[in-house]
Order: sequence, then structure tokens, then C-alpha cells
Amino acid sequence: MGFWADFWTLNFIIAGSAFAGIAAIVAFRGVADLRNMLADLKHAQTVRAAAKRSAQ
Repeated sequence: MGFWADFWTLNFIIAGSAFAGIAAIVAFRGVADLRNMLADLKHAQTVRAAAKRSAQ
């Protein structure tokens, strides 16, 4: 029984570490992508507002 307990403990540690690493990478890169997306949306809103003003 000791082998299987060690086996599953090691599997759990590897899987948990992989999940934590992937989650950290996604979180850090996601923040940059989110900032870019919000900047693009703000720019588009400004362009639309300027076009609307010039049309009036």
C-alpha cells in the first residue's frame, strides 16, 4: 500500500504544480491582454464620439 500512496501523492503534487504554473502564466498574460483590449475599446469610443460630433 505504501507504493500506491506515494504514487498518488507524487501525481497530486505534479498535477497541482502544473495547474498553479499554468494559472499564473494565464493570469499575468491575461492582464496585459485585458489592458490592450480596454485601451482599444476606449480608442474606438473616442473615434466614434469624434465622428458623431463632426456629423452634426
